[in-house]
Amino acid sequence: MTTRLISAAFAFVLLAGTAVAVPAAAGPPVEGDALAARVATLVGDDSKGILGMTTDSTQKISAPILHKLTKVRRYVVFQDGIPVAAGILSVVEDGKPYDAATLAKLTADTDTKIKHGEGFNHQPYVSKFVREYHFANAPCEGCAPGERELTFDTSLHDDVHIAGRMILDASDRPVRVTSHPYQYPSPASSGESTTTFAPALGPHRLPVDVHGLYFGHKGFIRGSFTFDEHNSFQRYTTVAEAVAALSH
Repeated sequence: MTTRLISAAFAFVLLAGTAVAVPAAAGPPVEGDALAARVATLVGDDSKGILGMTTDSTQKISAPILHKLTKVRRYVVFQDGIPVAAGILSVVEDGKPYDAATLAKLTADTDTKIKHGEGFNHQPYVSKFVREYHFANAPCEGCAPGERELTFDTSLHDDVHIAGRMILDASDRPVRVTSHPYQYPSPASSGESTTTFAPALGPHRLPVDVHGLYFGHKGFIRGSFTFDEHNSFQRYTTVAEAVAALSH
């Protein structure tokens, strides 16, 4: 979810009616909250309009007396970067697919939550939510040349807010975002996920892969929950068109 960053290398002034290019004055580097606002603007430019996202997810639960493998295929429709519709296309749990009636109920429940603004994290790189977070520059250990790091947190410690760090490239576009929720889904109590951005839909950069590893316990039994997701995107003219295309 990025766009071409138009950085002004020159300022133009009119001298005797003629446009003359002169070097722009170098200002202080953009940091902290100002840098995050710039990132959100770039992400917002790439996510304008109606975007349909299809996700293929593999989820694994590993514990001493429980092992479960679930594969889920779902879709989400975004309008200007905000989820507005969603559905569950298939669920296969330990090789057994869910029936149509169960999928229909899951779709209805998921879509209702989305339409009420629930069931998704307030991402710190989305313009609507960026002011809910606090940002600070941090040393970018293990980063490629030109990359830099922003840490983020918030005083809103509810089930839709997260904390973590963003790695940005030289043009201030997201490369990857690693985060943890303030409220883990039960029975998880620790862990984090990493979202990786990559080119999609031409020159734009969107969140194409997510890897997460959570840990938790029930009583004396401890285990882990791993999830890997791959997202593909398509543009549509209207929300209704997107839902009709993605739900079949």
